[in-house]
Amino acid sequence: MQDKFSWKSVATSAVSAGVGQGLNAAMGYHPGQLGVQFDLGKSLVSGLGGSLAAQAVRGGKISAAALASDAFGNVIGDAIGALHA
Repeated sequence: MQDKFSWKSVATSAVSAGVGQGLNAAMGYHPGQLGVQFDLGKSLVSGLGGSLAAQAVRGGKISAAALASDAFGNVIGDAIGALHA
């Protein structure tokens, strides 16, 4: 649980989500929509891109562990979304 509200965290999340969505759109990949099949590679690319953007907004220090966990979380989310679409 956070001790306080952070607008910087809100902005970071918005930038990260926008980058991930932009990458998905550029690849013609729309996970969660009816008839769209899960694509591991495209899901990884959008997850990595969003994570890189978030880390840049937070201060620019890039963490391989954070990149990997964010991308993995994105893949899991996309896979679950594809099951329910």
